[in-house]
Amino acid sequence: MKNFLTLSVLVLILCSCSSDDDTNSDNATTSYYSLEIGDQWSYDVRVDDNASSTDNLEITSEQTIQNNTYSTFTASPESSGFMTRLLENGALRETNGKLFYTGIIDVQSILGVDFDIPVEDVIIYDVNASDGGVLSEVNEEVTQTVNGVPVTFELMLQTTQGPSLTNTTIGGLSFENTLQSSFLVTARAFTSFLGAEIPIIERQDILFSSNIYGENIGLLQSSSSFMTNFEDLSDLGINAPLTDIDFTVTQTITDYTVASD
Repeated sequence: MKNFLTLSVLVLILCSCSSDDDTNSDNATTSYYSLEIGDQWSYDVRVDDNASSTDNLEITSEQTIQNNTYSTFTASPESSGFMTRLLENGALRETNGKLFYTGIIDVQSILGVDFDIPVEDVIIYDVNASDGGVLSEVNEEVTQTVNGVPVTFELMLQTTQGPSLTNTTIGGLSFENTLQSSFLVTARAFTSFLGAEIPIIERQDILFSSNIYGENIGLLQSSSSFMTNFEDLSDLGINAPLTDIDFTVTQTITDYTVASD
């Protein structure tokens, strides 16, 4: 599959800080993710109009991190879904209607740059938040050496709550109650040469991902649009193999078995 995870996964869920509003104190108990060991999901995954593939995802264990219990995932070999790979590299927990993600972003498999980004308790959705409410907003600056050149990445992630819907059909399956959330990632990358800043990526949106979750089930559908325009550095004698990115990855549930069934 093409290198579709590029910079987007690098920043998908960048760090643990979040700006969530707890003024809603109802602490709704409705869950949109079953997190029991043995829960399983199957997805049809497609990149643009290319042939589809199948991802299988299962909760196989639990782990305790800083006194919180998380459910951890195992994916089928060579899974290609964006959310499948994200979940396999991390773990989820849910408290008071908020779904939190903690894990490791493997940049080596994305950019060929040998480092990981640990992330902790980033809010994926909040059932008590209003439609359009910002759940998390994170700014991060990372400098890494790429092919002997130090490159600085300025990254911003904003996670936003979406609407609740009823009687939704996805992948030929019917779901009574669903919940949406999304995240937007922007990035800027540059290096320096003889004291001058050389842009590699001008500040731009590089990922918009919209996700739908089913009550007491989990992820039902994910649509992630990747779009990165690299600067032309040929005038500087730099012929870096940077190909613009513009495609969409969809992941649609086809079957599931969860504890609530």
